[in-house]
Amino acid sequence: MEAILFFITILGALYSHLSCKRAFNRYATKEIKIPQKSLRHMYKEIPVICFIVFVIFILICLSL
Repeated sequence: MEAILFFITILGALYSHLSCKRAFNRYATKEIKIPQKSLRHMYKEIPVICFIVFVIFILICLSL
């Protein structure tokens, strides 16, 4: 049971990581022009934030 939950968590984290990257690419290219240095810095930060949010969500679900 725990192995299944762990596997689902990893899959969800990968999915959220990829969807965040896609969304950020759309945002960065179409909406506004950000200088390249800060763009690269933000690009590293955003998937990490998404991963943390997803992990917190899983922990809340497990505690219910």
